[in-house]
Amino acid sequence: MKKITAIIKPHMLDRLASTMRKAQIAGITVMAAQGFGRDEIDADVELIGYLSERTVVEMIVTDDRVDEIVQLIQRTVSTKHSGDGIVFVSDLSSAMRLSDGRSIGSAPQENG
Repeated sequence: MKKITAIIKPHMLDRLASTMRKAQIAGITVMAAQGFGRDEIDADVELIGYLSERTVVEMIVTDDRVDEIVQLIQRTVSTKHSGDGIVFVSDLSSAMRLSDGRSIGSAPQENG
């Protein structure tokens, strides 16, 4: 399993969330964030401020869907301009549902 993290402009969130629902992603986690990227390093902070508003969207997918989902994210949020965002893909070693202790993507765990 993989964790996909997309850092996008906030106004693209609804569009991305809708696309992920249509792709039948089991769920997403969304966080408000601030930061700057490569294209803002030399920017005049007096004009644009120190940090830009961003939205972080995380989701867990099976290995066989990673390329498909990354491409969907790119097609959904890209304006073909610098600053659209970035996508990271990380290995996920384990995940467990807190409600019942079940490992995600596997059979129920034995207790005790």
